Amino acid sequence: MKEQSMGRILRRIRIEQGMTQEALVEGICTAGYLSRVENGSQIPSRQIYQLLMERLGESGYSYTYWQEEEEKEQTCRELLHALQTWQKEHVDEKLLKLQKMKGAQDIRERQFYGMAHVIWLYMNEAIPQEDYLGCCRTIWESDAQGKTRRRQGMDKIEFAEMSEVQLWILNNLAIGHMWRGEYRESASILLRLCRYGHKSAEDVRLPWSVRAALCHNMAVCLLEMEKPKEALYFCDQAIAILQKEGGLSSVLYVLRLQMEAYRMLQDMDAYYRAQTLLHHLNCHLVKEKGSRAQIEKRLWDRRTLFVIF
Repeated sequence: MKEQSMGRILRRIRIEQGMTQEALVEGICTAGYLSRVENGSQIPSRQIYQLLMERLGESGYSYTYWQEEEEKEQTCRELLHALQTWQKEHVDEKLLKLQKMKGAQDIRERQFYGMAHVIWLYMNEAIPQEDYLGCCRTIWESDAQGKTRRRQGMDKIEFAEMSEVQLWILNNLAIGHMWRGEYRESASILLRLCRYGHKSAEDVRLPWSVRAALCHNMAVCLLEMEKPKEALYFCDQAIAILQKEGGLSSVLYVLRLQMEAYRMLQDMDAYYRAQTLLHHLNCHLVKEKGSRAQIEKRLWDRRTLFVIF
């Protein structure tokens, strides 16, 4: 969710000032320590952070501010994990914690909370599928730009200008259309998202898990449109991403889609090959993705969609 972090801000200011890591850390810490801070793998101590910012001549980002931001970001990650694994009691807990931490939220934080809350309501069957689109659209239009984009049409959207939260909402708008049987509208959004994901792969603007989820959802939509050949293309794209990045458990869902596509094409040899591979991979399911019973129940439902990135 976060567009900036302690490490990213340090790196941006350092680069803007033309300062090397070695020059910045001299007498404060090691260049390796700073490198870990900048890539987000380590949170600096208060003393080191303040010394680095003083050397950069910056005082606008207090350590206390970042502590609060890091706590909020950690809660968001835990919330997404609970949503991904359908741990309803944990979702309730994290949503409540986020609500208490709100403070001076910006529009992205409000949209993140709103989208997570809608998914939580859907998980608890408090929102029927036919109403899901309307809920997502309300969140999408909660800022002035969202209303303008709707008037202009989806084909006018510049995805490069959007945050990951906004792309997440768009993905769920597409799912909402799909659940209403509006497959052309869903496919139009998902296709553009997939194309953007492919273009952004080289500069890592979108995480691999997001790009794989978009390809998966596109394949589901195409199967609903009875276009198995096109669905197989996006299955292959998703599997290529997941194999490269190690997303083993998510491959299971894509293999299930492949099986359905091959069945529709009456290619039973390919169907059984995919089925055999799925069976072998199923033995390696990891617990953090949810209980085996939960995963297998969703696995055999062709309509399983990734509402979470």
